[in-house]
Amino acid sequence: MTDEKDKDGKYELALVLSGSGARGMAHIGVIKILEKNNITPNIIIGTSVGSLVGGMYAAGCLDKFEKDLTSKSEGEIRKILKLWPSGEGLIKTQKLEKELRKIIGNRKIEELDKKFMALTVDLLTGKKLMYDKGDLCQAILASIAIPLVFPPVHKEGMLLVDGGLEDPLPIDYGFSFAKKVIAVNISYSLEKLPKKEKYNFGDIFERATIIIQDEITENALEKYKENLVILAPEVDIGTLSFSKTKEAISIGEAETEKHIEEIKKLVLGT
Repeated sequence: MTDEKDKDGKYELALVLSGSGARGMAHIGVIKILEKNNITPNIIIGTSVGSLVGGMYAAGCLDKFEKDLTSKSEGEIRKILKLWPSGEGLIKTQKLEKELRKIIGNRKIEELDKKFMALTVDLLTGKKLMYDKGDLCQAILASIAIPLVFPPVHKEGMLLVDGGLEDPLPIDYGFSFAKKVIAVNISYSLEKLPKKEKYNFGDIFERATIIIQDEITENALEKYKENLVILAPEVDIGTLSFSKTKEAISIGEAETEKHIEEIKKLVLGT
């Protein structure tokens, strides 16, 4: 598929990847099946964990990222995401950044193999910012910076945090840059969360996040009907359960296989 833009300055196909924590590892499975069928987007737009996976894909490091993550034990992952309260978040990101830079180094977004954008939000103004140039690792850390959990990224007088705060599935941006969009919305219903007599911080945070993001995503989906395929892998794992990455990937693969003919019709007209 060509990377050339049409007369209106748009690419042919955008891949839009949602947030949803560890459940977003299903994006890897989606990309695997798309590539298997020779369907390669011209531009990847991610928010939150969608930026993590999308950034790795755009940098040509997705296989390396998958192997590195799936080789780690639950204990090793916990050490990387260890609770270490600071003035800006519950989990410091130094160890996470070190792990990411082992894979992608100090790559610049404008130097990547594929066009890539990461959605973030400036806490000071409440405005969305599309991170489309500069340090890839910094862009990823900004886009996944869940408020109160991870510290925001300080950049040019801004406090950049998780793009999913305002736009969990940035379809609008997809259609701003491309004629056709494949959007991956990692679905997880509130009803699936177990009811308890007592709820901890993590339980409350997860429920609040699902409620907010579901409403925002539903409003976005109502705007677009044509030239769009929505994939919605149902991944039943916790937000920080990265030790279950293989399970999430398999679910993403299965969901994409189920809709592959619909995708081909959108992209290839077959």
